[in-house]
Amino acid sequence: MSGFTFEDFRLGLDHRKSEQVSDARSLQECKNAYVTSGYAISKRPGMDNINATTALDVNFHGLFIFDQKLVTVTHTSGFVAPPTLSGIGIGNPISSTLQVVICENPDDATDTVKHVWDFLIFNRKPYIVVEFTSGTIRHFYGTLAQHIVGTGTVITDTNCPNTKSAVIVSSKVFAIGTNAAGDAYIKYSATEDPTDWSSPDDASGALGLPAGLESPDEDEIVALGVFGGKLVSFMTNNIQLWKTDPDPAMIELESVIENGYVTYTDTVAPLGADLVFLNAAGFQSAGQMLYTDRMIAADIGAPVTNIVLPKLAADAATNEPLSIHFSGNDQYVCAIKDEMFVLTHSANAKLTAWSRYTMTQGSVISGMCSYRDLLYVKMSNASGSFIFGFDPAKYDDDVAGVATNNFDVQITSGFQTLGGSGRWKKIYGMDAMFVGTANIQHRWDARTPDAKTTAVSLNGDTRPTPMVPVELMTTEISFDITQAANSSLLVNGLTYYYQPLGEF
Repeated sequence: MSGFTFEDFRLGLDHRKSEQVSDARSLQECKNAYVTSGYAISKRPGMDNINATTALDVNFHGLFIFDQKLVTVTHTSGFVAPPTLSGIGIGNPISSTLQVVICENPDDATDTVKHVWDFLIFNRKPYIVVEFTSGTIRHFYGTLAQHIVGTGTVITDTNCPNTKSAVIVSSKVFAIGTNAAGDAYIKYSATEDPTDWSSPDDASGALGLPAGLESPDEDEIVALGVFGGKLVSFMTNNIQLWKTDPDPAMIELESVIENGYVTYTDTVAPLGADLVFLNAAGFQSAGQMLYTDRMIAADIGAPVTNIVLPKLAADAATNEPLSIHFSGNDQYVCAIKDEMFVLTHSANAKLTAWSRYTMTQGSVISGMCSYRDLLYVKMSNASGSFIFGFDPAKYDDDVAGVATNNFDVQITSGFQTLGGSGRWKKIYGMDAMFVGTANIQHRWDARTPDAKTTAVSLNGDTRPTPMVPVELMTTEISFDITQAANSSLLVNGLTYYYQPLGEF
């Protein structure tokens, strides 16, 4: 009797090839689970509602973290006071008080906040970029205490561009210029003073870095990022890398890569020694693009492109995608309405594996932040807006108030020939190396992928007991593992036992 073991799932969710010819280390579905640095598959943490039954004020926007405090933004002091927070990470190390900062449009106090584009920390003080419902964008700077009472400084320097993408590097704030016709400049503040954008020989003044001059086309600046301590400018159809310095005379262009671009400003986030972002063609890597000069090397999102693009078409126009780096699992996490696309990375294990997390139907994620091994999201549903923390000790999701939902885990392989293409096999049985309980079904014919065997429930490591019957006559097999229970699950591997029957 022959055997074949699946115990290396390092490619994660990967649709670069059809499921008929997929790699044995890849998955056709990895829903609500992720690949660990040991190449096993773990169920994702459950979501803990940390503001209980009291929904947040509808005018609270975004979710950020500063000084071990969760922070959200509104336009006026007349808001419903948020409840005391309680749950994963709250009390130690995160404060149980949700900090609400007030950023008022100086031209119209009734103008509500539409989106918070950036919440940066400059010299231990928040620098906040807010877009109001009217379309006005303003930059604010001050201590957290000042922002809480609405006395943070509104940047009034006429050379501050008040645009939606800003970064901090070399003790300056850099922001997109106005992008007026023939005027694609990157503006920057004076060194150590983000309120001053006009000082000669220190701030950019009326012009700035001539990104448009270095562009091969009539491109505009879409977003800014920081990579390796350098400034990254995402143009309409190229990416520029600028070497920065507190002395403007020392700032210089390092490289330009054509045909690279970002569509969704809030999706630029670091991962390891790289910078990942989302555009209309899928996820890409700025670091690989800048240092290999090859677009194919930057196509880090190719394994999930055919899943991401329909999601963008359905939801991105009304729900701005947003991304963060979650250091707890070294993951790039991108939320698009009610779904998260998760890229897990480990340099030591040479792991770069995609998976996806799904939220309760009708949910909308509008904010994300992380602190060490804690990940929080601000998410709304029919009951209002709530903050949730991912809890590794929890295996279901709180929905609203005290309601819970046993989310579905699904782990599906492509069709595998068990090392013998075109050979007829009699598969007798299998062993599962699980931690936890799950159901397993099998597919046996790629021409009828919806046909599956009856589900069998397996618990723990089955190797010390008689093999689990499979009883299939086929040339290929695919496993489909599912779980919808309030319990843990770690898939370490599967072994199949079969008898080769010759050529088919």
